[in-house]
Amino acid sequence: MWSIVWNVISRLSGRFYTWAVRNTKRVYDWVANGATFEQIKEWIGNIIN
Repeated sequence: MWSIVWNVISRLSGRFYTWAVRNTKRVYDWVANGATFEQIKEWIGNIIN
């Protein structure tokens, strides 16, 4: 599972990447619950903007 999480995080850039690295556990939970990359990117965008 962690390899999927790091794959998702590595596809992000800028503030999205920084936020995801600092909140890896939350990203892990989202992936574990079946979230897609696009959903995760949208959720992070909503949080940081």
